[in-house]
Amino acid sequence: VPGQPASPPAAPPPPRPLRSSAPPLGRRQAAASVVAAVGGAAAAGVAERAVAVDFEEFSPKPGRTIRLEYGGKGVAGATWSASKFLAATLAADPQLSLLARTFPDGPRPKPLRGSSVVELGAGLGLVSIEAGLEGARVVVTDGEASVLPVEERNLRANGVTGEVMRLDWADGEGADRLAARSGPLDLVIGADLVYGLDDAHFQAHQALVDCLARLTSKSGTYTLLAHTSRSAKREAAFMEALDRRFDRRVVDTTAVGVSPPSPIIKLYALRPRTPSAA
Repeated sequence: VPGQPASPPAAPPPPRPLRSSAPPLGRRQAAASVVAAVGGAAAAGVAERAVAVDFEEFSPKPGRTIRLEYGGKGVAGATWSASKFLAATLAADPQLSLLARTFPDGPRPKPLRGSSVVELGAGLGLVSIEAGLEGARVVVTDGEASVLPVEERNLRANGVTGEVMRLDWADGEGADRLAARSGPLDLVIGADLVYGLDDAHFQAHQALVDCLARLTSKSGTYTLLAHTSRSAKREAAFMEALDRRFDRRVVDTTAVGVSPPSPIIKLYALRPRTPSAA
């Protein structure tokens, strides 16, 4: 994840990814697969069952299966519950009617088809792939260079054309260049971007807010963040920083038939504040 230490936090841990003990994809055909349903997270938290396969299959809606090569070690090399939740929400609401409901006083959001979408901290690229399958032009970013080739393979394997690039949240000039050359951005997406209790993570959270502000400076550019709350005390500073730059609202995804897999996972919609409202 861009700007953050590569090792997972010591306590409380992030949701457990589906891990592999079989040979990587491409060496030989996998013997089994797993459908990682959005509702599969434990009711008491977000821990998930470990399965001995070398790929994941996720069905965001009937008739569609997204196959993901497992990316190896580290937080960027796995798919987390919040990502599955956001992907399922996009699949259920490609018109982004939820954004219109959440911000009835704001600019009308553009449907995914034909829109320009950037994902931050994309990991294996699940949410970007779903957006691409709905017709969006996607730019898939992550701060971990080692996961970028996996993202490229996953996009190709699922028939999605998109750009993959490294983006560190602390690289303000890089965010400005991305916003400029991607044309007017319609939507920024991210899932499970905030975790950790130490100072390095705190600095990364502040860099994330600045990166979001740089990417969404154009009026009408919305952000969807699927967030897992692991430390309300530490995250309070992140939320306060967000609220200084954005109008932040909780999205009721049940309106399109999608429920969060855990009470600690929420979907936030952000809209840049005007200077007078900041």
